[in-house]
Amino acid sequence: MSLDPDPVDQLLDRHGKHWLATFNPLPLEGALAVAIDQQPHRTRWLWPVAAAVALLVIPLLTVVGISGSLQSAHHPAGYLGDFAWNGAVLNKDPRTLTIAVDINRIRDYCLDDGLPAVRAVVSETATKVTIRAQAFEPSHPSPTPSVPPGTVLACSLRGYRPVMVTVRLEQPLGTRSLLDAKTGARHQVVDASKVPAPSWLPAGYVDLGFQRYDDDSDQVLHRYDAGKAELRVVRGHGFPAPANERGVTTATVLGQPAKVTAPSKGVTNEACVIWDDSEYSWSICSVGGPAVHDPPLSAAELLRIANSLR
Repeated sequence: MSLDPDPVDQLLDRHGKHWLATFNPLPLEGALAVAIDQQPHRTRWLWPVAAAVALLVIPLLTVVGISGSLQSAHHPAGYLGDFAWNGAVLNKDPRTLTIAVDINRIRDYCLDDGLPAVRAVVSETATKVTIRAQAFEPSHPSPTPSVPPGTVLACSLRGYRPVMVTVRLEQPLGTRSLLDAKTGARHQVVDASKVPAPSWLPAGYVDLGFQRYDDDSDQVLHRYDAGKAELRVVRGHGFPAPANERGVTTATVLGQPAKVTAPSKGVTNEACVIWDDSEYSWSICSVGGPAVHDPPLSAAELLRIANSLR
């Protein structure tokens, strides 16, 4: 069984033959004249040496450049590049991290096509963990609709939406440093096990874990899903007052005054409870489904969830 020749060897062979075919040697008379000239003209021997070096270096640089382009082409199809990431959260499993990759802040990506696929490449030592976030075109882009020839398709949805990536470590993070391979930046981590979470939820809700979009903020989102409804528990600072004050009632959460908002008819199918404690601002919002018979949770249910935070 024969093996295909190495592509670099093929390049060297092809460029060597081309160089030999096009090389014009210096005239013999001129070379002899330089050799027998006994006068101390330094520049006369410098030029032939420089020319010889150039003749050797130029083909070598050509091959190295082409070889480098071959190596860069080894990325899988759809590779968009390496991207910075942010907002690391250490999940309750100490070997699992969640990070937010800010691909849409760098590349104006149409969300109609779906979110880019992101792969995390992890390197671990005894003192540090380095994560490289690599982005790829969406695996299942939206199908292109049938339109008349010449029609220009516009993007209906553009905007910032970080891609959340779960990273599995070989060993618990512990006290090791956490670094971004793209920027070299060292990131602080929010430990999810130290963030209060509801100890009571209505039946059917599945914990989707924590998300955090920015290192410069303490805001942490804890998401739960119930199929046609979603629950969002957010801890942060300085949440804005409810826009629909007419639908707001007052209550008490863990001994603190709170406001409860009702869904705004024709605007949003969402109900929230909002309050401040001695350190953070909190909001718990229930988002209902698109149908009328899929309303958000009631005010009583939201308050029960809020008062169950432990």
